[in-house]
Amino acid sequence: MEEEKRECEFPRCSNGAIFGFPDEPGISRLCETHKEPDMVLAQLCQFPRCTNPALYSFADEPTLARFCDEHKSDDMVVTITSSSSSSNEVSPPAPAPVSVDTKNKKNQPSEASLELAYEYFEMKPEFESLDHIEKESSEHQKKLDNLRSVVRRDVSDIHKISKGIDKLEIDLKSQEGKWINLGTRSPLGMGILMKDNDKVEKWQKEKQEKTEVVQVLDGQKKDHESALEQVSQEQERLNGLVETRKALEARIQELRSACLEEEASGDLRRLQSRVVDHKRMHVSLHQCLVDVRHAHAMFSKALHIQAQAARSNAVAGGANVGQIATRNGGRGIGESPGERLMQIRRNKKTKESILIAKDACDRLNTAQHRLPNEIRVAYPDEMNGVGNVEIPDLWHGSFFRDFLAGQAGGNVGDAINQVRAMRKIRKNMQELEKIIAVCNSQETKMDSVEKKISFACGVLREEVHTQEKELLEYVIAVATSQKSETEKK
Repeated sequence: MEEEKRECEFPRCSNGAIFGFPDEPGISRLCETHKEPDMVLAQLCQFPRCTNPALYSFADEPTLARFCDEHKSDDMVVTITSSSSSSNEVSPPAPAPVSVDTKNKKNQPSEASLELAYEYFEMKPEFESLDHIEKESSEHQKKLDNLRSVVRRDVSDIHKISKGIDKLEIDLKSQEGKWINLGTRSPLGMGILMKDNDKVEKWQKEKQEKTEVVQVLDGQKKDHESALEQVSQEQERLNGLVETRKALEARIQELRSACLEEEASGDLRRLQSRVVDHKRMHVSLHQCLVDVRHAHAMFSKALHIQAQAARSNAVAGGANVGQIATRNGGRGIGESPGERLMQIRRNKKTKESILIAKDACDRLNTAQHRLPNEIRVAYPDEMNGVGNVEIPDLWHGSFFRDFLAGQAGGNVGDAINQVRAMRKIRKNMQELEKIIAVCNSQETKMDSVEKKISFACGVLREEVHTQEKELLEYVIAVATSQKSETEKK
């Protein structure tokens, strides 16, 4: 069975992979140097009924083990880079869960990458300590908003009650020196006058109650404002920590990008370039697909207007039949105004439909010209038939021709002209239906290609992410190892 991974999956290792996990028979993952303790020999000799490990490969497949030492041919080469064994077993080395060879200069990261890793080590503790700061800041902001709402409500209540107190003061002031006539005659012949003490006492009591409420609310407002000030200060501190974390995160991303730029292999750069190309193709194809759909809608609108022209022509024909039934000769525009108006409307609709169809065709062909040629090369079968659309010469009516036909042949001439116009309109509709069918086909094909490009782009991004992660982990592992050795010294 041919293995899925031909080279060791350990970062920056080009040895042949001959060991795999027990639950993945036949799939090689790591080489002899970097294998894990629970791994087993995955690639066996391909000679029938031979269970010896496969150690030799063909010259054109140096990383894919095929046969053992006993069954190899003369033109084969050793697959693994470690010392070969002529025995039937490969003696495994001591287990090494994390193997970082700091003495092997070939696979060592550059000094610039290690400096970036050291800077990352310095920022990592502070960055990790701020993991939950955004969540904490968001929750604290809700508390701050609630306190602001409470303070606004206190101010509103105090203002509302204070307005009531002001009104009571005005009412009490209006009662000063005011007497009421009880309507009873005094011995002097005048009514008995006295003050309305009940109303005054009621207002004074109400004023006292509202004043006490205002005092209580004012005290609550001061407490809430004090709490609001403390919470605001705490929120400012949290916001500062959030900005600090964002700055650290941005710097870590810069370190990551710089490290990848420094250490990226040719394969990784090719993958990154392919991701960029696929994104560009996806954007271009999507925009072209949008234009094709718009053109499709415009062609459908042109077909609908042609149908309206056909109905106008039918109405004109009905008017002409009425002229024949009344034995009117039909000569002269004034003798058949309804028929002439429908003919004018028919001609206007056909011209409008043709203009819309031409605009749609121009939009469609312009979109096709903007489509990158790489898409056609990468997906030749799917993109077959996706191209320019040509519109044949569509018929449109002429009022003077219709008028002259009516003048020359009367109602019979009009009837012949309308039959001819209906035939031309139906031909126009058939041509538009063919173009709409072509648009449908192109939409289907381009939509399929768009989905394939999107899927391929996702796969490439995942592969790039995996390789970048492994590369960064390797650089960090080497930097950690060197840092530990330095501390020991």
